[in-house]
Amino acid sequence: MHPGTDTRSCAALRGLNALVALSLLLAAGCAQRIESTAPEPAPAVVAGTAASSPRTATEQEIIAQADSLLTRAPRPLKTISTAGRLPDDPVSMASQAARNDWPGMQALALAAGITGEARYGAALQSYFAAWIGVFEPSFNPISETQFHFVALAYELGGQYLSAETRAATLLLFRRMAEGYLNPANTGTGTGRNNWQSHRVKLVTALAFALEDADLMAGARLVFRKQVATNIAADGKVLDFSERDALHYVVYSLEPLLVAALIARQHGEDWYGYESRQGSSLTGALEWLAPYARGEKIHEEFKNTRNSFDRQRAAAGVPRFSGLWDASGALICYQAAARFDARWQPLASRLGVSPAWLALGLKS
Repeated sequence: MHPGTDTRSCAALRGLNALVALSLLLAAGCAQRIESTAPEPAPAVVAGTAASSPRTATEQEIIAQADSLLTRAPRPLKTISTAGRLPDDPVSMASQAARNDWPGMQALALAAGITGEARYGAALQSYFAAWIGVFEPSFNPISETQFHFVALAYELGGQYLSAETRAATLLLFRRMAEGYLNPANTGTGTGRNNWQSHRVKLVTALAFALEDADLMAGARLVFRKQVATNIAADGKVLDFSERDALHYVVYSLEPLLVAALIARQHGEDWYGYESRQGSSLTGALEWLAPYARGEKIHEEFKNTRNSFDRQRAAAGVPRFSGLWDASGALICYQAAARFDARWQPLASRLGVSPAWLALGLKS
């Protein structure tokens, strides 16, 4: 072999080896870059929901409440009757169990919006259809006070109902709103006390759900009249004079504050209303505040004029004897803090806002 041939072959071989090594280095570099830029695995998303921030404790509470309704059938009754009955009265017990569906219906509507899962909307349709086909209002505002949850559930989740169920629901709402505004359905002696406050709340929730201008005007009128007649200029509530109980001060103010929150969601300021003689929700809350803060104490029902109060105390029904428990004012001040931030420290001291209030009335 010619001597030059070996030299050229070695050079060629050395060049080939260098090329291979360079190729291997380039390939390794590419692999490293690909590995370093590979996307992170996508977070798992529950079927029917969109990826979002973690659920808040309040949202989890509402979803758990809604889930409890998914595992049982609706429990509609033709008539709800709790007023004037002891808690262990069989009729009262059946009524209480049945009307637990009502706040549950609001929870279903909220859960449908929070999760986007169709099962909550389907359950809401089932519950509405069951109740609308059976329920006959008695126009007793104490027995039916929680029906405002049904009106709120409709506002939040009416889109999940069939056209037939929506139509039947609105017919019932109108019948109830008109009935609660009718003076003929106001019992003797209940046109100014806590019973009327509960009527006001129900009329307000139903009127705004119906979006009926005349009914909304009627609700606005009875709200103002109740503030003027139930609350004195010094802030004392009529029910305190009749029942000698802060329990009934709260029981009269709470529905009025809920009514004001519902109106606010529709752009109306009812909380700021003050009557000609100086009656206002603010005045009543200021009168109650020293008791809620623990600066004053009160022995409940000691001089009540109501015989049923004494009957409940004798039966050992909680809160109908002994010193007033300020935690009973939680909803009052949590609602009031939405209108006036100066109530927030007291509201926080009394406890956390219930989920139905925090999410169901966001104004």
